[in-house]
Amino acid sequence: MNNLEILENFIIGLSKTDTNSLLVVGRAGIGKTSTVVNTLKKLGYKQNVNYIYVSNYITPVEFYLLLERTNSLVEPRLLVLDDVEAILGDKRILGLLKAALWTTEGKRTITWMSGTHKIKNKTIEDFRGKVIIILNHASLKNPLIQAVKDRSFYYEVNFTNQEILSLMEQRIKKDFLEIPYHSKRRVLDYIRQIGSSSPQLSLRILPLALNLYKVSPAHYQILIKKLFAQT
Repeated sequence: MNNLEILENFIIGLSKTDTNSLLVVGRAGIGKTSTVVNTLKKLGYKQNVNYIYVSNYITPVEFYLLLERTNSLVEPRLLVLDDVEAILGDKRILGLLKAALWTTEGKRTITWMSGTHKIKNKTIEDFRGKVIIILNHASLKNPLIQAVKDRSFYYEVNFTNQEILSLMEQRIKKDFLEIPYHSKRRVLDYIRQIGSSSPQLSLRILPLALNLYKVSPAHYQILIKKLFAQT
């Protein structure tokens, strides 16, 4: 079982158990987000029905409203927060997240006390959602983030470059970009040649490199080398 298959099982476990959260950490471009989203779809869950996906920055007010929306979803009521290192530095958001995940007297109660016309309901009496947090890196020195980790399923996805190349091997077998298999094989062999020891190697390189090959089959090696230099 590889790292992404293990992650898939953690996602299934989150949706089927009483655990409230899953914290996923791993470097960019190794398939964390696609595994989460594809697993949710495989389970039959629909965006904005069973789960909400949010990436990057959000204000504390909007985060509270997001939790309110999550609570109105159909089970398992999942909120997926992707690439949110910036907002986890905000103590107000961490406080809301803590209230959403910590049980007090049998309930998870979230309260917003500051005045704003956007928030009509100042208290979410019984939050029943679950949260998946996807990070490229986690500052475990932050006690609140450490507390979230301690109360969550936690999985750190660590791929070697050889494992990434093995996943690329599987992906070139799929029919995409209307490129013959032998040409995809040639592109992957070149990626392996120049990138097997590169810290820039990621799963994101493959579709980019294949597109470069499709645009310029005669010069794809030069273009791919430039791609590695810029990532």
